[in-house]
Amino acid sequence: MNTKSLLNDSESLLYRDKTLGEMAILPPGAIVDIGGVTGPNFTIGGKGVILSDGTTSDGSGSGGILFKPTTQIVYNNTAGEALTVCTSGKDIVWQATNGRQLRFDADTGQVDITGDLIVHGTTTTVIRSSIETDRVAIRAIDATYVPLIMEPQVGVVPVLDVVDIKVLHGGESVFRVDKDGETHITTIHTDKINDKELPGYFTELDNHLSLTAPGIRHTADQISAANMARATVQGVLELMQAQIIALQASSGLQLIEFPFTEPSTAWNVRHNRNTKKVMVTIYDENDEEIIPDSVKIADGNLIEILWDVEQAGRVVIAVN
Repeated sequence: MNTKSLLNDSESLLYRDKTLGEMAILPPGAIVDIGGVTGPNFTIGGKGVILSDGTTSDGSGSGGILFKPTTQIVYNNTAGEALTVCTSGKDIVWQATNGRQLRFDADTGQVDITGDLIVHGTTTTVIRSSIETDRVAIRAIDATYVPLIMEPQVGVVPVLDVVDIKVLHGGESVFRVDKDGETHITTIHTDKINDKELPGYFTELDNHLSLTAPGIRHTADQISAANMARATVQGVLELMQAQIIALQASSGLQLIEFPFTEPSTAWNVRHNRNTKKVMVTIYDENDEEIIPDSVKIADGNLIEILWDVEQAGRVVIAVN
């Protein structure tokens, strides 16, 4: 200190004026130079100090570069936690030279990051998060890990949907995986599945399931049917049926065999000859004639045979 100071009381500071050689009291607002540093600031050895309100004695923190008056306790060096305590309205802000910030709200505890957040740890845990973002991109940097895994904690049984994707805020779900793991999709659009366009699968399926659906159910060149010029398997079968019926009608008495290789208590013999003039003979698996519990001619095309116990064998009917 350039001058020798003496305390007279708690409110007055005495000093000796070099020029006059007399003792005097510092006037209000007087600046005291310490450490041989001159100027309008209070410094020690040319360096400013942090005051109790978070400001600095030399004004170096006024621009937010070194210290900014936002924290009441910068660092509480105790045996417990290293605690930074805020007061209401005084956020903690770390600002880069490009203006991007990490801001901790003193009142709510909310953290706002305007720069990029990069976490190099092995696991990032977020509990009960609600994320509003333009885009989430997951890029696996290790080929031995699955990029995205969604599973409950041990002992937690889902009671709500696991995944729910909507295209309208609060609208209907377009893709959903429910609590039981079942997938619900409103509409599927894709170019190809196993090199075949998806609409083609649906068209072929409809043609198989519906007798009246347009299109080819099976092409005739997929089966061997000599001298039968038809475009589809259905057409070939219809032609064969017509020829068999015509042949039977022109040849008088016909014998038709119906095998029943699976044991059953009820045999339904559908001959489709449109007549009740039939004779029925039944054989077991050893070609011995057997007598059923009952034989009923249900109509001109169906014969019903019933057994007390399950039986396998064959039926031979004679029809004119």
